[in-house]
Amino acid sequence: MAAHCPNCRFERLQAAEFHGESVDLCGRCGGMWFDDGELDRSLSSADNGHDKVKLESSLGDFIGYDRRACPKCRSKLGRFYLLNGLEMEVQRCLDCSGTWVEQEARAVVVDTPNAAEFLQQLQGKLGIGAWLFQFLLKLPLETNLKPKGRPWVTWALIVLNVFMFACYQLQVDWLAPYQAELPLTPALLMQGEQPWSLLTYMFLHGGYLHIIGNMYFLYIIGDNLEDVLGRTRYLLLYLLCGMVAAFAQVAADPSSTTPIIGASGAIAGLFGMYMLWFRNAKLSFMLLIVQLRLPVQWYFIIWLGMNVWGLMQAGVGVAYWAHIGGFVAGLVVGWRYRASVFANNPMVALLHQGTLRWRRDARQSK
Repeated sequence: MAAHCPNCRFERLQAAEFHGESVDLCGRCGGMWFDDGELDRSLSSADNGHDKVKLESSLGDFIGYDRRACPKCRSKLGRFYLLNGLEMEVQRCLDCSGTWVEQEARAVVVDTPNAAEFLQQLQGKLGIGAWLFQFLLKLPLETNLKPKGRPWVTWALIVLNVFMFACYQLQVDWLAPYQAELPLTPALLMQGEQPWSLLTYMFLHGGYLHIIGNMYFLYIIGDNLEDVLGRTRYLLLYLLCGMVAAFAQVAADPSSTTPIIGASGAIAGLFGMYMLWFRNAKLSFMLLIVQLRLPVQWYFIIWLGMNVWGLMQAGVGVAYWAHIGGFVAGLVVGWRYRASVFANNPMVALLHQGTLRWRRDARQSK
């Protein structure tokens, strides 16, 4: 007997391929039927970093019975959350163990293994290794979705920054003629000199703490941004935020003869984008001996407040306006590309929409 779509009723399901697995597809509504085991096998073959997915046996809470019937055995379908803590539904037949996935959920379901890890990390506790790392180094730890690909551009930026820092520290001969021309000096730029320094200044750093802090933040948040933006756009926006940061610092003190160096302004731009697109991510920090997790919004708002406070105190040695300018640039860029980022990354969009259900029983897997 031919199987018909649970939604369209009289529309026959057609054979289709989903990540190497033969499944049944409704050509009208785009819904997809997976016989028992097909969903796990297709997700294990998908490019999501997991090759032994067991989603069918670990769906979220049972919500109730659906009015629609199973296309294979005609039993009433059950409604389940895709994951506990994530309000995306799938329908499953309790008799033949098949699964119905709506068209809008198909792209999301591929990233479900990564989302499951993310939700588990959010609800779990940090281990002793994480505690020792933060106690000794006082650096934050990130909890977010695992990127789908390797962040080659982020790694390349880190390597280039470290390479330039090492060259300055070692005072290599080939760099000597250019050492005074690579930092950004506002007074010289206002005279039309050294325009290239708007780019080169962000690859220079003044000390070990400076380079370690900047590269660490670039490492922990750059991979997610590169993943959702794509390598070329990510690199261009990184450089753009760095240049806007430079203009902000120059505008604040155009007659200054103090050279400006550091990737902080460009990375501050990444902060702004990250805050707008990954609202459920968290950053932990060490308060004396206690680890605390903060939503990224609060973490970066506190960071911004510290920069505003430093500016009001007329602090020297830190380009506060570059930090603030880069951050504002990142917010503008984040809002400008928000729709396209969410359209191309449905799991990121779903997590952003406030659909996480923080309930006590959400900590328990089915």
